[in-house]
Amino acid sequence: MSNHRLFRLFLLLLATGLLSGCVTSSQIVLDYVPGKGARLWRGQPDFALGAFANRRGIDSRILGRVRSMAGVPGSVHTAVPLEQMTANAFAYALKSRKMLTRRANARYLITGDVLTFDAGLITRPFAHVRVRMNVLEIQSGRVVFTKIYQSDRGNAFQRGHIPPVQEVREIASRALQDVVDDAVDDPEFRSRLQMRYEPLPGPSDGMPQGPMDGPGGRDDLEYPIPQSPRPQTGFF
Repeated sequence: MSNHRLFRLFLLLLATGLLSGCVTSSQIVLDYVPGKGARLWRGQPDFALGAFANRRGIDSRILGRVRSMAGVPGSVHTAVPLEQMTANAFAYALKSRKMLTRRANARYLITGDVLTFDAGLITRPFAHVRVRMNVLEIQSGRVVFTKIYQSDRGNAFQRGHIPPVQEVREIASRALQDVVDDAVDDPEFRSRLQMRYEPLPGPSDGMPQGPMDGPGGRDDLEYPIPQSPRPQTGFF
């Protein structure tokens, strides 16, 4: 083999080694905006929030994979476990609809299971979320309603002016919001519990909203979620 070919092979191996050593990890926090421009509907303040469980079969903080604008691979994980972020989103949704109360005053307890939660950007951004919502009657301990809600979001192309990690954060937040809003506004759920429908002001009129790494209005819980550090990002 000629010296020229050996040099080219050396450069190829060096580049491969450098790229493999550049795999990075980014930490994000998802957000929730009640209604996201749609009308909100009031329900009765009969609900307290219980625990949500991770049923995905993988670590609670793993979200997915991304590829940077330079083509460098990396991973995305969340600042707090995804089941806690999901519970916080439900707390914001219930609170914004005047449905959340303290455990001592509640008639029903909402719990849940995170069945699927993954998002990423390799060739294009995507997010898949599946959550089972369970509603228990506190006095009897009976499950009065249970249903799985799902959102699958994806864009045909990556927006070149937005960093990949930020784009994953946005699409994952909106997929989670789809699931939560569909659950608490579900006509079947509200009909089963005989809830009234009354319009409320939109999110621009002072409705609670924010990142999913704090308590999120879950002051009724016996095990409040601690505040988490702000998101740290990698080289994206």
